[in-house]
Amino acid sequence: MSVEQYDTAPAQLRLIERACRREPEATRTLIRRLLPVIHARVRRAQVHSRELAQRDERDLVQDVWLALFAQDGRQLRQWDPDRGATLEGYVGMVVERELSNGARSARAQKRQGRLVPLELAQYASERGPTPETKAVTRDTALRLADHLTENLPAKGQVVFRYLCTDELEADEIAAAMGVNRQVVYNWRHKIRQLARDFLEGRSLARPEPQRAARR
Repeated sequence: MSVEQYDTAPAQLRLIERACRREPEATRTLIRRLLPVIHARVRRAQVHSRELAQRDERDLVQDVWLALFAQDGRQLRQWDPDRGATLEGYVGMVVERELSNGARSARAQKRQGRLVPLELAQYASERGPTPETKAVTRDTALRLADHLTENLPAKGQVVFRYLCTDELEADEIAAAMGVNRQVVYNWRHKIRQLARDFLEGRSLARPEPQRAARR
């Protein structure tokens, strides 16, 4: 079958299933369909990341392709057309997430200081130089980033990367993602809420209120 014959969501889901079973024809068809998307996202990511720019484009594409098929194609099988994203759009978001994670890991390995995501810095500044905020270490920052990555859907992870790694403004993110600015604001609010929940539960050890011992 040609790429054009997989133009409906049910047909594309069947194609993914067959490719995950390593059927040669389905795998070749999926490669022809998705490889241009992967190459385009890799090239764009390399423009914005020094760590990725140092890697060969073909190696990055291969890494992403392997990630898509890892664990019996778990990430590919998670595509749900009912959520509104096309197959190519969904894979594009997965590619950006994988590349972002790779770039972040490379930066973390190089840095000897702290990796401070946006909301972690805001959290500390709002509360002042307390013992709790001084105790927020690089490990906590990395755990926060991992927590956000695990709890955000693919599009939210892209917004998180643009905000905290690339430090883009809302208008720039909206233009890059092809959405309006309010969508970015909504994601930013969700990201901040997740970060606050994590930090409040992990970084603050509030003593229980003392009760008056009156008899």
